[in-house]
Amino acid sequence: MADTPTSAQQADNDPADNRFYRRVFAVLALGCLAYCFCATFIKVPTENQRYADYILGSLIGAAFMTLIAWKWGGSHKDLTTAPPSPIASSGAAALSAELSKGKS
Repeated sequence: MADTPTSAQQADNDPADNRFYRRVFAVLALGCLAYCFCATFIKVPTENQRYADYILGSLIGAAFMTLIAWKWGGSHKDLTTAPPSPIASSGAAALSAELSKGKS
């Protein structure tokens, strides 16, 4: 009975769900590549040039930051331990204790 997966574990391993996300990702990736190709090689009217440049820069920047986040970001972290509390490391607890002493 203990080896039976829970419904959350079954949802994580659902192949139909994985196929859906892969298809959405593929459509978005192909759309971005198509836009990059068109913005680079097709003549853009002068009044729309700034919009095309802005969108192209945003797409390239997002792709670059995604690669950096994947390489040095959360993909290699151990998810079994909780991260340290920012309150404890910032001294907010000490400040709170100091303020509560002043009110007494």
